[in-house]
Amino acid sequence: MKNKWVFLMIPLLILFSQGCQQNDYTEKITVEGEVTLIEKEENYIYIDGNPIMVENPASFEVGQRVKAELIDTNAANEWDPEQIVVEDIEFEQ
Repeated sequence: MKNKWVFLMIPLLILFSQGCQQNDYTEKITVEGEVTLIEKEENYIYIDGNPIMVENPASFEVGQRVKAELIDTNAANEWDPEQIVVEDIEFEQ
């Protein structure tokens, strides 16, 4: 009877440990460039063609130069604006 419980517990422990793993990938990125497009409804600005989600897109103007400090949480090598956290955006002169 005791062996039966051991055989049941081992697969359950493996299953739970796999389900509890988190994606700990983060990469800091600095993007400098010109605001090329603003999508106010979606809260996106595009810096040299790369979309970035911002809280107040009305604060930006097309053609404005900016420097953005970002954290990418996407382990894949593709740009996903929903997995990018904006740390800071500075307006450049």
